Amino acid sequence: MKFNISIIGLGYIGLPFALLLSKKGFNINGVDVNKKKIETLNKGKFISEEADINKLYKLSGNNISYSTKLFNSKFYILCLPTPINKNLKCDLSFLIDGLKQISEVIKINDTIIVESTVPIGTTSYLFYLMCKLRPDLKSNFNIGFSPEKAIPGNTLNEMQNNYRIIGSNKKTFKLVRKIYSKFSKNKIYNYKIEEAEASKLIENSFRDNQLAFSNYLDSELKKKN
Repeated sequence: MKFNISIIGLGYIGLPFALLLSKKGFNINGVDVNKKKIETLNKGKFISEEADINKLYKLSGNNISYSTKLFNSKFYILCLPTPINKNLKCDLSFLIDGLKQISEVIKINDTIIVESTVPIGTTSYLFYLMCKLRPDLKSNFNIGFSPEKAIPGNTLNEMQNNYRIIGSNKKTFKLVRKIYSKFSKNKIYNYKIEEAEASKLIENSFRDNQLAFSNYLDSELKKKN
């Protein structure tokens, strides 16, 4: 199978995203280092906590493949975790490992899209890292940042109905928009990469403050009762 898109990381964002793109007709290479998960997916035994994801999974056809191996594609979408480490800094090791995988198969004019939540400047750092890994490309590849827009429990609905931001230059934006416009029912905006990275951090910070305030009110009410 010739793959249009490789999704690297089949977690709560990557797998639904891969299934959604598969439904829209793209040939998908779904990649994850978890061998047990890949075996479960290939056997048709995967079960999500979200009914609509299970339905989409059961209906998926032959245009999606699950593997621990990354194959050449036109687009590589990184949906990998970026946890906070013990030093309270963002752990980029999963992203860097994913980029190293891509470096083994990427060709001139292919495109990398980062969906993981990252510190400002990370996408540019990944660009320069790829240039070091593959100097033969002479920087003739595309890279952009598009923050995932979904909350667990309502994943597919939010992916399709939330507005979408793509941080990239104009050329890359036009390429990436062709993918996201296939399933997005809302507007798609083009920002600078650093602006797109910042927008995700601001959104997360706002949500965290809301949750913290709600938890505070809840604890105070419980004290009074």
